[in-house]
Amino acid sequence: MQHSRHLAFVFLKPPYGRSLAADGLDMLLATAAFDQKITAIFLGSGLFNLLPGQSHDINMKNQTKAFASLPLFDVAKVLVDEREIVRYGLHVEQFLLPVTPVSLASVREHLHAADHVHSF
Repeated sequence: MQHSRHLAFVFLKPPYGRSLAADGLDMLLATAAFDQKITAIFLGSGLFNLLPGQSHDINMKNQTKAFASLPLFDVAKVLVDEREIVRYGLHVEQFLLPVTPVSLASVREHLHAADHVHSF
């Protein structure tokens, strides 16, 4: 019997300009296929990955639908930094999927509880 690991994926970069967020999403979805416990954390401009209508580079695939499908891949915890929601003037209803706003202290706790942390 394989031991399920708890992995945290931290998204720090917006969906445009570089492929880091897309690479992170690909890794998250591939990992989810192996029944791992996954927490997705969105900090800073990484929050923009969860908003509809984000422009993207012409050479990059739009990841909006894939981010919206995280619950279908059993990613139960989608956390966003509550300070950044206020900073960017956003509301949780604007996001593509249900999110949980958390404090920076709570983010730290989730990161410490994870067996592995990947940041993009």
